[in-house]
Amino acid sequence: NPPFVEQFGREIHSLQQILPEHLDICNLESISASEQDLELNTLHGMRWHHLEVAISGLSEDNSQKVITLIDIQERKLRELEHAREAMSDPLTGLMNRRGLLQYMDRHISQSLTVFYIDLDGFKPVNDSYGHSAGDELLCQLANLLMAQPGKKICARLGGDEFIIVYLTVLDDADIHQVADVLLEDLSQPFYIDANYQARISASIGIARSPQDSRSIDDLLIKADAAMYKAKKQGRSQA
Repeated sequence: NPPFVEQFGREIHSLQQILPEHLDICNLESISASEQDLELNTLHGMRWHHLEVAISGLSEDNSQKVITLIDIQERKLRELEHAREAMSDPLTGLMNRRGLLQYMDRHISQSLTVFYIDLDGFKPVNDSYGHSAGDELLCQLANLLMAQPGKKICARLGGDEFIIVYLTVLDDADIHQVADVLLEDLSQPFYIDANYQARISASIGIARSPQDSRSIDDLLIKADAAMYKAKKQGRSQA
């Protein structure tokens, strides 16, 4: 029909040509509700469509699939943006606590190493130079954490507390190396503007799954407790 031609052109010989590679046209009726929104390859690039599949015919041997495609590009992009905002920290763009917990819940079966980071000396920056300077410092810190090597995710839990979760197996030597690099990087001066540089440090607590716990909540609690122990022992250590 004309709307289909406008979206996909006249050179489509099989619907499989516009479907994602993982989806077999022969099994369309088995897709779940969560899979019914699909990005399809159109003349205008990849666009989101809602897919509805119905079976018509009196018998299995004499049945047809009736497929309805509804362009939902704008609505879907708004949904994805709202979902992203709900899972991320609006200041730094890192995951927030909700996003972190959901991500870890999906990956708790694999080995995880949690570095719980609390900044030392951040409050004086806010008190002396205002919250805009503090916000700028937090954004620089977020970029620094994201630039650390290795397969990882980063989150800001609020205030001056950050989390790095490494998604690969780290032995004791690896953990000490990561912690040493973090402590060194976080102790470097941060330039807020041409007239001011801030110096801070950090206390870091570390917990591993499955060694310390396979519970996400327990893992974060133990990393938090280890961080406070490091802070009491003199700060700027892990």
